[in-house]
Amino acid sequence: MPAESMVVFGVASDVRLMDRWLPQGLSVHDAGPGTLEADGSLVPGSGKHEGLFRVSQEQLRVEWGGRDHPGYSGWLQVSDSAAGTSEVTVHISLLDEPESGSRADEVRGLLDRSLDSLADEVQRRVSGGRLSRHRAISVPSERTSPRRPRGGAIARAGKPVCGRIPAWGMGF
Repeated sequence: MPAESMVVFGVASDVRLMDRWLPQGLSVHDAGPGTLEADGSLVPGSGKHEGLFRVSQEQLRVEWGGRDHPGYSGWLQVSDSAAGTSEVTVHISLLDEPESGSRADEVRGLLDRSLDSLADEVQRRVSGGRLSRHRAISVPSERTSPRRPRGGAIARAGKPVCGRIPAWGMGF
C-alpha cells in the first residue's frame, strides 16, 4: 500500500469509507458499538444483515463476522513495510463456499478489486485527493509464496489460505 500503516489502517477501519473500497454490491453501515449492517446484491438473502465488527488499533487489525451467517468471517491487518509503505494481510473464511471453481475465482477477483480500491483510496488520502496515474506493484514470485492467491485469502472447513498483499510503491 502506498502509505504508512497508520494511514492505511485509518482508511480500512473507517466504516464511513468502506463503501469506497469494498466490492460493488456490498454496502456496510454502522449499527452501533461492535455491530455493522450489510446489504446489497453480494449479501445472501434479502434485506439487511447484522454483523459483528471489531477494530484493534494496537494491532492495526479489523475483524468481522456475520451474526446471522456464522460461516462467514474475516480479518484484515496492516503492517509497516519498506520506505513508508505498508502491507495488508486479509483472511476470509467462507465455510459454506466451494474450495475451488468459478465461485472461488469470483470471490478472489472481488477481493483483488477491493484491495486495489483500498490502495486507490489510500493514495487519494496521501496525495491530497489526486490519484496518481502510475503505480508499481511488487508481486512475489511463486517460489516465495506458492499457495498465496493474488490479493487475498479464502478459507474453507478450517483450512485457511492467507494472502499477503505486497508493498505498493509510487511509480513515476
